[in-house]
Amino acid sequence: MAKKEKPVVFKNTIENKKEILAQYLVEKDYAVKVRQTKVNNWLKNEESYNGVTQKTLLTRSNLHVPVVFEGVQNMSSKLGANPDVRFDTIPEGDENAAEIMKHVVKEDLDASDWELKYDQSKTEAGIYGRAIYKVIAGNDKQSVELVDTLAYLISPIARNTKDALYQGQQFIYKTIEEIEKEADKMEYDEEEIKKLKEQKVPNETQVSTSTETSAKNLRMAQMGLNNSTQYGSKVGELTEWWTYLSNKDETKSELFVLTVANDLYLLRCKKASELGYKRPPFISWGTYTRGITFWCPSVADVYRDPNLAIDVNINQAIDNNTYRNFGMMFVASSSGLKQSSIVPRPLGVTSVQCAPNETVQSKVWQFTPPEITSALTTMQTVKGFADSASGMSPNIQPKSGKMSVTQQSKLNAEVEAKVIVMKRNATLACQELYQLMADITADKLTKPRKVKIFGYKNLTLNDVTKKNFADVILVAKASPAEDSQQNKAIKQKAAFDMYTVFKDDPKIPGQMALRRGLAKTFDVDPDQIEALFTQEQAPKPEQGAVVAPTPEADQGAKPPTDASPLLGAMQKGAQAEVPNGVKKMP
Repeated sequence: MAKKEKPVVFKNTIENKKEILAQYLVEKDYAVKVRQTKVNNWLKNEESYNGVTQKTLLTRSNLHVPVVFEGVQNMSSKLGANPDVRFDTIPEGDENAAEIMKHVVKEDLDASDWELKYDQSKTEAGIYGRAIYKVIAGNDKQSVELVDTLAYLISPIARNTKDALYQGQQFIYKTIEEIEKEADKMEYDEEEIKKLKEQKVPNETQVSTSTETSAKNLRMAQMGLNNSTQYGSKVGELTEWWTYLSNKDETKSELFVLTVANDLYLLRCKKASELGYKRPPFISWGTYTRGITFWCPSVADVYRDPNLAIDVNINQAIDNNTYRNFGMMFVASSSGLKQSSIVPRPLGVTSVQCAPNETVQSKVWQFTPPEITSALTTMQTVKGFADSASGMSPNIQPKSGKMSVTQQSKLNAEVEAKVIVMKRNATLACQELYQLMADITADKLTKPRKVKIFGYKNLTLNDVTKKNFADVILVAKASPAEDSQQNKAIKQKAAFDMYTVFKDDPKIPGQMALRRGLAKTFDVDPDQIEALFTQEQAPKPEQGAVVAPTPEADQGAKPPTDASPLLGAMQKGAQAEVPNGVKKMP
């Protein structure tokens, strides 16, 4: 009898694969359909932003005016730098935990190139209306990624990413080798990897017929990659999906993260809590949010059609100038012109034979088109409506006379009010991101890490773990960079005023602490303040040296004060600045 082969035992086998995969496919289909209504406009926005021109029969010229590009960049510049981060505590007063968490989050953000990603996210929001961030948890630190909006999916009834029933990121391309290499770390189902390898996998020259993939790859086609997957010999398209699955008794739902390859193979199904998440890792902000729907218009949506109108006007004006400067000629069939000479060329000259009593004008007539004087006014009007609607610039209608300062200030104030709303959306999203990073750190930081604390004293804590935040709840606060600088200036003035009031008060014995606190608000090392108010020993003269008497010695030396070293240094510096030709005061 032939020996029975031992059944192959696969690692990380997932139970209920069919049920989970069926739920995933239904959810993804709904999310794709609601996003598809936006994709067509997004692709048009990208073309306008990138300066891609379409063929037109309206004009001979086909130039593109970068109106969409200008609007998106204006929005990006008006929103400013990434918001600053700080933490409050519950209960109040635990400044050590708040300060440590602030610097932990800042270090993680710096390691993720957060300033660059935030600047890039403003452009994405300007084109698509939404910017998507993703926080990746770790045992020692977190990182932040910017998600391609065209690859993001969310429930049709979702209003935000925190409470969405399901959401995910698709178009994650990995080779079979990459999937096998990370299988142990990611705890992939080995049986599903085997099926994936045995089945046909798209190669580097296969053209996708899927509408979804074609929409994604259209961007690649604009970059010269053709409408195909250009990632290697064999690749799999992965989708990371965050959804709620019921337990065996179907009495409770928990958040899970799925990794699905080619919409057929369930590679991973893990509880989010096991990975350090209490909520999905995606965070988003929009330009013109409504509160009842997730997807919203963008700045590019507002400028796209006006951009087309301006393109038509500018090309018509260029054609008009061409025809007026290098006009066309209408000739009669009996004009006597040689057929070979009747060709369109600027300022062409040719001979013509005239019958007796005929003139050249009776056979040849030059067409002089009228000058288009309204094109510029039309473009300014269309651009003004778009500027006003988007909130990027005030709508100043072209008219005679100058605008008063009061009217100009009013229009600027209206624009600023619109930009503030957009800036608040971005700031609140960053605050949500900082909060998520802090929550993950407080729950998952098991590997001790060094944290450098700036400010009052430069300190380095060597063994920061989640134990440092065990007895406190941290609440993230974000403020725009400009507001942060203004708040800092206010604190500096308040600290200086307090120092001025109490510096000579005999009832305040802690004068050194008062000075150190003032130095802290100006980011000055407090040790420098102590050095300024420390009496220095004068160097002893060498033997045989003659010491010239000072005016103070003649009039009687004044008793030194705490400020004597500083005043002396200032006096010497001032004397050194006096020109040689000016007689110094005795």
